Amino acid sequence: MKKMKKKNNLLDKIKTIINNMMNKYNNIPKKTKKILNLWFVILLIIVLIIIICSINNNGMEKYLKLEDEMEKAALKYAQDKELAGTNSQKIRLDFNALIDERYLKVDKNLEKKCIGYALIYTNNDNEEKASAYISCNGYTTDGFSSK
Repeated sequence: MKKMKKKNNLLDKIKTIINNMMNKYNNIPKKTKKILNLWFVILLIIVLIIIICSINNNGMEKYLKLEDEMEKAALKYAQDKELAGTNSQKIRLDFNALIDERYLKVDKNLEKKCIGYALIYTNNDNEEKASAYISCNGYTTDGFSSK
């Protein structure tokens, strides 16, 4: 019983606060209301833009992670197979080959949606490097070539 009274009491307080706010809002001059409404709409639009951008960024993170994992897998593959590319002669490793050889573990959905490759090369400092390029539904790495 006490919990019910507390809930009802809390609801009554919330209703009172909302009613007080509405009464104060209704007493505001029309010009001021219009300005407040405009600012509210602007704020709402900004919040929606932020939400939409964060949703898009979350989608991109999985592709950026995939590129990073592909680069690591390609370097490991090249090391195990004793492959070495140069700055001018880069070795191309196919996305599916890395998966088939079990160097790269990919979610089945991404495996179906994406194609790609990694380029292995040795830079001017004699370090082995890899660059991954993928093309998926809605995302393509800059510099991706289907050739």
